[in-house]
Amino acid sequence: MSFYNLKNAFKIIGENTWLTLKDVYDLKLSYGETTISDCILLYLKKINNPKIIIWKTNQKDEAIFGTDWEWWIGSDKLGWVGYAVQAKKYHTKNDRYNSFHHLVQNRQQWEVLQDHARKWDLVPIYALYNYVLNNNFDAGIYTALDMYSKEMFGITVTPLHNIISALSTKGCRNFKFIHSKLDTIPLYELVADTKIILENRDNMKSRFFENFNPIIHPKLPKRFNNITNSQVLKLETKYENTVSAKRVLIIDIGKDDEPK
Repeated sequence: MSFYNLKNAFKIIGENTWLTLKDVYDLKLSYGETTISDCILLYLKKINNPKIIIWKTNQKDEAIFGTDWEWWIGSDKLGWVGYAVQAKKYHTKNDRYNSFHHLVQNRQQWEVLQDHARKWDLVPIYALYNYVLNNNFDAGIYTALDMYSKEMFGITVTPLHNIISALSTKGCRNFKFIHSKLDTIPLYELVADTKIILENRDNMKSRFFENFNPIIHPKLPKRFNNITNSQVLKLETKYENTVSAKRVLIIDIGKDDEPK
């Protein structure tokens, strides 16, 4: 599968999330982050892309997890960037991310995410699941660009420092504030920005990495050795004791003929 098609798969995930959350809002249904995250896993399983590996652990006790997701993007030739990801759903009715202040064993959840990222040399980020009413929609620089539809903002990602800023500023846990930041981007652009960093293309700018450089791992961590040789997309349940994330997503952006 081409890189374009690989990136487009995550664009579709964002669009589907926006449209699903619109229906959820219209029908006044209960539909939380866990359900959305599992739907992402199911979609990725369905498209059966050999460049994507996913699994979900069986463990249910939130306290043992450092994060909702780990994402790894790269290849053995280019290197890998790992992300510690906390998922949060936007609450359409009150234009607010209600659970930014969530506690895990009396600790701020973002602190747990930060610790997990430091432990494994990951980039700590939030994945935001969104459906926004017209009167509240303001995506900063994207709003002025006709090439971006609102549906593309069904899933956006932002570095942890933007969440800390929102938490420390009254009235800023809303869509407009988070998306006024230049390094808040649609999910599929994270795949492209990571590729730019790994290829060291100095003539191309990465908005997400404008203010910092991620640690580039030459190989995937050894804790993933048991699954990275698989050429089949699958949900795995037997490696839950080797990671401290509820779900893992590995995106191989290398060419099909790239040496391992």
